[in-house]
Amino acid sequence: MLNPKFPCGPGHTLRNFLRSILLVLALPLSASILAEAPDDADLAAAVEKARATLPHFWNTLANPTANQESFMIKVRIVDASATEDFWCGRIHKEAELVRCTIANEPKKVQSVSFGQEISPKSTQIVDWMYRDNGYIHGNYTMRALIKRMPSEKAEFYRSMLADPE
Repeated sequence: MLNPKFPCGPGHTLRNFLRSILLVLALPLSASILAEAPDDADLAAAVEKARATLPHFWNTLANPTANQESFMIKVRIVDASATEDFWCGRIHKEAELVRCTIANEPKKVQSVSFGQEISPKSTQIVDWMYRDNGYIHGNYTMRALIKRMPSEKAEFYRSMLADPE
């Protein structure tokens, strides 16, 4: 059961959840970019890598160190209006059941809203990230898009990554 004192998972505070949301808002990339570019080879490879490494994310979420925080998953939502990807925090996982909270405002999809708790299927998860000692692990979709940014902006975002490529 999700403990309201620890909305981001074990050992995490509301302050950390809010920092996660601010991190998502600070990213230069709309979550919808991925959903709007289904034929983009770099983004498809990023999703494939994120899904392949998802067991690492789940293990880290279940057993975080003191320096690991801001756990987020990117979830693809499809409704009659559109397809859009959302960063979600306040993640709770029991066996195969995942619950999380939408952390950005919908731009096109009308079936979810900011702050809404959802239970995505594993096939809807397209990326993940967390911070360790302040550096981002995962977030493969951002890594793919960094390659397309102007160099100054790209360097800024690479500086946030634990293992910049």
